[in-house]
Amino acid sequence: MITQNNKESFLQQGYLILDWKIEDGIIDELLNDLDAHYTYNSPHYNLNNRVENAFKFSDPVLNLANNQAILTAIASLMDGKFFPFQTLNFEKGTQQRLHSDWFHFAPSNDSGLVGVWVAFEDTDDSNGALEVVPGSHKLPYSYPEDLGVEKGSKGEPYKYYQDYEDAIEKLVQANNLEKKLVPLKKGQILIWHSNLIHGGSKILDTA
Repeated sequence: MITQNNKESFLQQGYLILDWKIEDGIIDELLNDLDAHYTYNSPHYNLNNRVENAFKFSDPVLNLANNQAILTAIASLMDGKFFPFQTLNFEKGTQQRLHSDWFHFAPSNDSGLVGVWVAFEDTDDSNGALEVVPGSHKLPYSYPEDLGVEKGSKGEPYKYYQDYEDAIEKLVQANNLEKKLVPLKKGQILIWHSNLIHGGSKILDTA
């Protein structure tokens, strides 16, 4: 159940950890179903350890993406009806630099998109836990030209992506904002605003 305090925290911080978890058995079934589906043939580091839209072939992924309790929580937070449109399953932390999902997906309604992460293992400062910049969702929605960055093309979408990442780092510094590590326990659920700046922390323990 989403409380008024939950809503206020989400509005102020840009993210919220729900106060309940997905059961271990559901996660373990999903992990077994995705075993051996990860590939390492992409030139871009953030694509090398993920399965995109696994819901198309994996019932456990599809069922989790349509989890009614999660969708109800999102609807309550955002005061509207929501539906899942994409799944990304990561084998390990992305170690991706700071960015906003809005930059990648840009819905017609700026506030009409949130991200949901269900932790499939305990995450901490050694294995690539999520990093967020609390309050950064209140910054203006920025297109490449707003950040002084060249646009990529359909054939080379990541050509100028490092420039975008550099610009985001500078934006955070210019607004005196700070990164915060968000460790999660297996099964915990984190919801974040589409414009929240976030990334993946460094993986120190590769065992």
